[in-house]
Amino acid sequence: MDSVTELEGGKALVVDGSWAGEPVRMINVYAPSDECQRRELFQRLRPQLVTSRTIVMGGDFNYILESGGRCGTRAGKGWMDDGAKLLAEMVELLAEYIRKNPNIRGITTPGDAKKEVKCTLYMDDVTLFCTDGKSVQSLLEACKDFGKASGAKINMDKSQAKLFGRLDLYNKTLPFPIEAGLVKILSIWFGGPGVALKSWNECLCKVMQKLGFWSLRHLNIEEKALVLTNDALPVLKYVTQAWPLLANVARAVNNMVFHFVWHSKMERVKRSVMHKEHREGGKAVPDIPTILRAFFVCGYIRITLLNEKKDHSAYRAIRFLLLPVWRRLGWDKWENATMLNWDLPWYYKETEKFVVEFGLNCVTPSLQKPRTIHRLIRSRDTTEPLSDLPPATATQVWENVSSLSLANKHKVIAWMAMKGGLPVRSFMHSRGLYRHRECPRGCPAEETTYFQEHIQWRLSKDAGESSAAVRTSSFMPEPDW
Repeated sequence: MDSVTELEGGKALVVDGSWAGEPVRMINVYAPSDECQRRELFQRLRPQLVTSRTIVMGGDFNYILESGGRCGTRAGKGWMDDGAKLLAEMVELLAEYIRKNPNIRGITTPGDAKKEVKCTLYMDDVTLFCTDGKSVQSLLEACKDFGKASGAKINMDKSQAKLFGRLDLYNKTLPFPIEAGLVKILSIWFGGPGVALKSWNECLCKVMQKLGFWSLRHLNIEEKALVLTNDALPVLKYVTQAWPLLANVARAVNNMVFHFVWHSKMERVKRSVMHKEHREGGKAVPDIPTILRAFFVCGYIRITLLNEKKDHSAYRAIRFLLLPVWRRLGWDKWENATMLNWDLPWYYKETEKFVVEFGLNCVTPSLQKPRTIHRLIRSRDTTEPLSDLPPATATQVWENVSSLSLANKHKVIAWMAMKGGLPVRSFMHSRGLYRHRECPRGCPAEETTYFQEHIQWRLSKDAGESSAAVRTSSFMPEPDW
């Protein structure tokens, strides 16, 4: 026995000695029952843990677990227990030792600060960043030195390494395995082929779950369009910040949207008509694939052409890759002294494809905003024609159908009648659900919903019904009888 030290009036006893030729420090603790006094005691013990001796700690920590037996960093009333506090202190010492080690080179964050990051801590988990093989070797030596000084041992069985770039590291040089899988950062997958599709598939699952919950409620088309805009679209926009919308994903999104709108695979009206505004004969169902593509393209236009810090180191690589596209569109130029990029990554090819497809190269970059681009694309829609009616009268009919004086369900019924989407005999026969098109009430005419045909004109005239009772909320013009 070399020395004996008492702390807090005998609440902790520190004994230095040797065992089998090895230096040992034994710490016996009898912690107070009061939480504040117990915390002060363990704070006084912190300097005693920094030693090259092997530490043996025991005693009565005087800590009561919950009835469920939970312990650890969330035990009790949300506070860390004393053992976890000691472990956190030791991990913080290891992190500080790594940060001050000049032989370990970390990654440099983008920005004016140029801050070097070597490690991040989350409770007792440590994530380390090294830029070369020498830094990895220095890191392993630092871990060994820390183990000798603190008596703690790093669990190599639970440690893993992830390689980015061209690092010549093999399992022989590392005491833990190298992870070759993908990396998920903030719900977005990176690090290998197929990560874009994997990210989109997970996002579609979340959206389908949301729409599944909404489908349990009795909503009409007007209300479903509102749900798609405010609940489904933001989730999809999040993935668009990293990956463009793939063609097969766009088809899946469209199918999912219209299956939610019609609550069936049988669509009664064309999709192109559904996207139009109310005054043009549509129902203003959001064209989600077009909105996502515009959001993706306009985001890169903003950070590479309009941002005041477009030459910032964080955006320089993106600007270098997209510069040939902007030059072909006439939005930017380069000098002969500038490096050229001839191999555009596949996820940036969507920018030029979108601009050329919708003829947006004549629009200045300052107007390239997602909402502005979507309105420009929708402004090219034409008013849906109605049989035997001039365009001006058709526009008036669509405005009356979507009048604010009507309830949403009345708007939907009137609009479906004008578009021929009501489940009459002609509509059901064309889809193989009925054998005949004729009216089942003895009328020889075909049961349709068009103006000069069965329901709204001939049947009402033959039966002597009032035209005002047949015309739904005055959305049709007066008949010329």
